[in-house]
Amino acid sequence: MLVIPLKVTERYDITPALSHWISSHSSSGANHENETHSIESQNNKKHSHNPLDEFRGDLLRISSLRMSISSSISTNSCHSVALQNNALQDLSEYAACLSQAEERGIPSNLPNFGTEWKCAFDGNHVGDHLRDLLYERCAVLYNIAALHSYQAVHNNDLGSNAGLSQACKHYSSAAGILNHISKLASNHPNSSSNGNSNSNGNNNHNSN
Repeated sequence: MLVIPLKVTERYDITPALSHWISSHSSSGANHENETHSIESQNNKKHSHNPLDEFRGDLLRISSLRMSISSSISTNSCHSVALQNNALQDLSEYAACLSQAEERGIPSNLPNFGTEWKCAFDGNHVGDHLRDLLYERCAVLYNIAALHSYQAVHNNDLGSNAGLSQACKHYSSAAGILNHISKLASNHPNSSSNGNSNSNGNNNHNSN
């Protein structure tokens, strides 16, 4: 039965890029607001709290999750170790964080952001260095699907009806996630499927 290989990524701190974007856009908003307030109001704003304070806990958590994922998934075949290290939970929470970042207006082509994910089917292949949060989310979702495929084979008694039923559920989850990745990639501005592919080929959103 099929076990999907994992994608491996190097340790990377995502918080500087997110912090820079939050700070710059908070500053832009503050500057616009200052234009409609008095000089006294502007002076009072000098003593306002750092705009990052509101997001500090979220930034620390998202950084911790990514570091944990990169440590738990060290090879494309370390499914068992990854599951023992709660990688499935970390991946799911990290994917949710990336989705929430998009909902809050953080762009996919986040400035100062760039990660590397190795090809799942060729462990010796040097991964593409991409500056794209959508590709990051697709790679994370892919690994969730890969872990479900492993659970389908190794966490069940395939000789029993109950075991086969559980295996089918895991495979169904994996298939649903891979289908979702396909839809995310097809909706990306640089996807060839929507007629707006990048002619330079710098952003390849194939999550394999």
